[in-house]
Amino acid sequence: MVRLPERPDGGVVVYAHGLDARATAVLKDEASGALADGLVGAGYVIARQ
Repeated sequence: MVRLPERPDGGVVVYAHGLDARATAVLKDEASGALADGLVGAGYVIARQ
């Protein structure tokens, strides 16, 4: 899964979920979705490992 911003700034965040965490935690319907939205809004690309 990759989330791309409208205007990338060259930064990349690689998300690696830990034990007992779901790989989908960076999606909008999950608790940490607000973090992902903020990072994408700031121009970062988010990639799930």
